[in-house]
Amino acid sequence: MNAPSEQAILPGAIAIHAPAKLNLILAVTGLRPDGFHNLLSLVAPLAFGDTVWLAQSSIDHFSCSDPCLDTGPSNLVSKALRIYRNISGYDQPLRMHLEKRIPIGSGFGGGSSDAVALLKAVNKLNPHPLDFSGLYRMAVEIGSDCALFLETGPVWMEGRGESIHAAKPSLSEAIRGHRVLLFHPGFEVSTAWAYKALRGESPDPYMSPEQAAALKSTIDSSPSQWGSFIHNDLYPPVANKFLAIPTLIRNLKRTHGLSAYMSGSGSGCFALLTSEHEISTIRKSVLEAWGPESFFEETTFM
Repeated sequence: MNAPSEQAILPGAIAIHAPAKLNLILAVTGLRPDGFHNLLSLVAPLAFGDTVWLAQSSIDHFSCSDPCLDTGPSNLVSKALRIYRNISGYDQPLRMHLEKRIPIGSGFGGGSSDAVALLKAVNKLNPHPLDFSGLYRMAVEIGSDCALFLETGPVWMEGRGESIHAAKPSLSEAIRGHRVLLFHPGFEVSTAWAYKALRGESPDPYMSPEQAAALKSTIDSSPSQWGSFIHNDLYPPVANKFLAIPTLIRNLKRTHGLSAYMSGSGSGCFALLTSEHEISTIRKSVLEAWGPESFFEETTFM
């Protein structure tokens, strides 16, 4: 996708990368009294993502390269700006432009990443910028998985997503730079539905906190083997309903020897690449299964 035109971005605009993310581990450990779920997730940002452009203006204006995206008050970028202004008092009118590349509703974290990129951008324009803890409090208020995008590398996410800890340097080093394929069928899966469906999978559908802690310990102690432990508790209920996802995943394994996985609540999927994989033939398989309008992208972990 080409860069925005000069008409879309005011002179002097700053640009902030809004990376996509992948859940390499997503262990759901129980239902909370507030209706959310406790989880343990290893999340890694990607070089691929959206871009948020921001400049001072005489009036607020929010535009997006994707005409299908609602840029009204319900958009997380708009919500992030309201929260920033309410807490910081910074009320300078702004021109915002979102260059959208991450598929909407894919499980790749686009909306949350865009919102945090907005926080970072407006904080750069603010003559009295907030510190990390101030931005963190705002990110948690925007959404459960927003705070992870304040970090610059792989993180462990716990609680309902608000508890963030940077992965150990050895694990971060093992993940960073690894090639990965992203693909998305063009339909969304509701996160709320996926968690509700998980509750109906069995009488005890959750991984125990002890099992989750043991999994984290194993990965931390064997960082070079992280790719062997990829796991997503939300995959079974999603795969049971949206058969196009498991059908393609099985086909990629059978035809290309490629192990593919679902990120978050889907419907976006990913596969780790080696030099032996032929991208063009894999792309052909994905487009044949999910149609020519499906999304397909090669990128690397940040």
